[in-house]
Amino acid sequence: MATRSVGVSPDASRYGVIDVGSNTVHLLVADCDGTHLRSVHDESRRLQLGKEVALHGCLATDKIEAAAGAVAEFVSVAEQHNAQAIRVLGTQAVRSAQNRNELLDCFNAFVEQPIQVLDPRTEAHLGYLGTTLDRALPGPYLTIDIGGGSTQLLLVDAAGTSHFVHTLPVGSVGLPVRFWQNDPPSPWEHARAVESVRGAINASNGHSGRYAVAPELGVLIGGVGRRLLKAGRLKSGDRMVHSWVERLTRTTMSVTSEAMEVLGAAAAAEADMVRAGAAILHQVMTAFSLDHCVVSDKGIREGAVLTLARGQEVGNPDTGN
Repeated sequence: MATRSVGVSPDASRYGVIDVGSNTVHLLVADCDGTHLRSVHDESRRLQLGKEVALHGCLATDKIEAAAGAVAEFVSVAEQHNAQAIRVLGTQAVRSAQNRNELLDCFNAFVEQPIQVLDPRTEAHLGYLGTTLDRALPGPYLTIDIGGGSTQLLLVDAAGTSHFVHTLPVGSVGLPVRFWQNDPPSPWEHARAVESVRGAINASNGHSGRYAVAPELGVLIGGVGRRLLKAGRLKSGDRMVHSWVERLTRTTMSVTSEAMEVLGAAAAAEADMVRAGAAILHQVMTAFSLDHCVVSDKGIREGAVLTLARGQEVGNPDTGN
C-alpha cells in the first residue's frame, strides 16, 4: 500500500524501535512528527525464537545470547543514527517463554535499555496505529497481525474506535510445529491445524454480526502478508480476495517446500510459514465475512514510533523481577 511518508516536519524527532519477534529481531529508525513518518534505517535478523519456544517451551542459551547480541548491536546502530529515544519491544515469543526471566536478565546484562514486553492488547493497538500511516482506508476494518506465535485481531471503525481486540494462540511458526510432520502436510494434518484455528476464533467470539460495526475489509500486517503476496504473484497494493486466499491455502498445502521454492512462491525454509499464514488468514476472513484484504507494510514498530512522537509511552519496562 502507498504510504504517507512525505510531508514529515523539519522539526520531527528521530526514534529507534527494536522489535524482538517470533521470527526476527527487527530495527526501525525513523523521523516522525506525530502524524507522518520517514524511515531512516530498517534492518532485521532472523533468529526464529518462536520456533524454539513452540518446540521446547523455552529458549536455549545460544538463542538468548544471539537475541541479546542482536539487540545490543541494533541499539548501537540506532544511537549512530542519532535516535533521541530508543525502545526495545518483546512480543509473543518473549511473553510465552518459560525461561523469560533468564532472557530478560541476559538483555539487561548486554544493554542498558530495558525490554518492554507488550501485552497482546498493546501489541494489537500498535499494529493498528502503524496502518494509519497508509493511505486512507474506507470504513471499519479488521487489522490482522499473523505473527510466529500468535495472531492479533483488532476491529476499528472509521473514527479509530476499537470494537474488538483479541489474541489467537495460533501463529505461522507455532501451527506447523504443533501439527505438521510431512511435506506437504497430509490432509489429516491440515484438517487438525484448521480445526485449531477455528477453535481459537470461536473462543474469542470473533465472528461477523456480533459487534456494532462490521469490517468492510481486512488489513494484514507484517511479514506474513508480504510473503503471501509473493506466493500468489500479487503486487503491493493488490487485493487478496477470499476465494483467492482459499485457493492459495489449498495449493500450498498440495506441493512440497522444494517445489514452492522452484516456482518462486517461497524459500523452502519459509514454506510452512506461508502455508500456515494462508490457512489462518482464510479462517479469519471466513469468520468475519471479509470479502478481501489488503497488505500494509507498516506495523507495531511504526505504531511505537508514532506513540513516542506523540509524547506517550509504549508500555512498561519489564526487568524480569
